[in-house]
Amino acid sequence: MISESEYCDDYRKQQPEKYEPEVPVGNILLRSVDSVPDAAAGPLAGLADLLHTPAEGGRERLVECKISPSFRGLGQLFLYDYLRRRDRQLVHNLSHDITRYETHIERREEYENNYQIKPAITEIEKVLVTANVSSADDLLLSAYSDFDIGIQYHASETWRALDSDMFQTTSPQESKQTLTTEWLQANSREALDSSAEEKLWENASELISGDNSFKEVPIGSTLYPDRSTSLRADVVVQSGDYWFIVEIKKSTQDNARQAFQKAFGQASGYASIFSREWNISADRVAPVVIQDPLALIGGIYREDRYDDDYDAMRKAAFRDSSQPIIIGPSQKFE
Repeated sequence: MISESEYCDDYRKQQPEKYEPEVPVGNILLRSVDSVPDAAAGPLAGLADLLHTPAEGGRERLVECKISPSFRGLGQLFLYDYLRRRDRQLVHNLSHDITRYETHIERREEYENNYQIKPAITEIEKVLVTANVSSADDLLLSAYSDFDIGIQYHASETWRALDSDMFQTTSPQESKQTLTTEWLQANSREALDSSAEEKLWENASELISGDNSFKEVPIGSTLYPDRSTSLRADVVVQSGDYWFIVEIKKSTQDNARQAFQKAFGQASGYASIFSREWNISADRVAPVVIQDPLALIGGIYREDRYDDDYDAMRKAAFRDSSQPIIIGPSQKFE
């Protein structure tokens, strides 16, 4: 069976553009944090599967490779987009030797051993490369499409772009449905699947308060009335005309980073699907991630981007579904 890395390498070799494999993202941001030793910044950072930088600079293409589409891949693309831009910004502020920041520097043409920092990144194109795609992935792929993320899939020994017309996202009849309290009550569950996550929700629910809350709510089920979907948001909170889509993770020290990436993608993806499914304006639906312990990179991301300010996160989440509210005590480097 071909591995994920082998598929990724095959994709890289078939492309006309040059791609750098396994590029660290967030390592420079981590180095700027006093509590994280320089030697640990690389291992604790993210790793972009492939990165293409056009010759003109300022633009990049970020690729995440998966055997099958996943919400973790969606979360990684969102996180890595921010971390990559932030790393470049920090390198521009450095006054000491820059030669160790290889993917952020380029050689001056007129000098053999003289380098300069590449231009600030103004645009990152995000791409999912996946070996296997089936009709069961329609709903997940529609979330990628909502965020204008390109999808490349493997077929007949080559790689092809997956157009949004190739998978069903909704039908005009179903998209006109109105969400009601009765529907939420009838289709949700009394408790979360995990007692540990139930406890986390009890502790965090004061921050995400509203008129009503519903647990284990189906996501996208009315978009596909001809077949069932297993996607469920842990909690959906209604606060007047506004909605919070909450994903909860009780993690271990070892799996916190992977769990955070997945929760990030789930919360953002579910919020986008929920908005489309029920014809609710996207600026009235906010994704939320609750995690304990919160992955170290998640805590640093939250502090760097929002200064740990809940109101700032809330405003950003309603403005952009790819920026969830993040709640939870962060891991500490030991």
